[in-house]
Amino acid sequence: MELTHLRIEARGTVDAASADNATGPLDAFPGEGAGPAGDPQTERLSAIVGRLNEKYGFQLSITDALLFEQFKGDWSSDPELVAAAKANTFENFMIVFATKFMNVVLGRMDTNAEIFKALLDNQGFAEDLKHTYGRDLYQQLHAPEGP
Repeated sequence: MELTHLRIEARGTVDAASADNATGPLDAFPGEGAGPAGDPQTERLSAIVGRLNEKYGFQLSITDALLFEQFKGDWSSDPELVAAAKANTFENFMIVFATKFMNVVLGRMDTNAEIFKALLDNQGFAEDLKHTYGRDLYQQLHAPEGP
C-alpha cells in the first residue's frame, strides 16, 4: 500500500503562553489508529457464503458469491420486480420474485455457456482474454509487497 494523500486537520488550539489550558490533550490518531473498517460488501458476501456452506455442506467461496451478486443485479434491474417491491408486502413480492428467480439463474447459465463456447471456438478471443488477464495477473502478483 502506498500513501497517496495526507489530511491535515485542526482539532483544537492551545495558548502556549498561558499555563492554564482548558483544552485537554489532542488525539494524534483519531479512531485510535485502527484504520478503516472492513469492506461491508465483502463481509456481507462472506456471511452469505458461510451460511450456505454451513447449512448445505458446500465449499462455496467469495468468487461464487460474486455470481450470486450478478443474479441480484439482474433481478434488481427488472422493472416488474422493482414495481412489485414498491407496491406489495414482502410475502406478495415473493410470489412475483419466485417466477423470476429461476429465469435469471438459467439466463446466467446460458450467458456463461456462450462465453465458454466462444473461448473454445474462437482462438483469437481466447488468446486475447488470456493475454489480457495474464498481464493483469502478472502485474498484480509481480508488484512488490507493500510496507
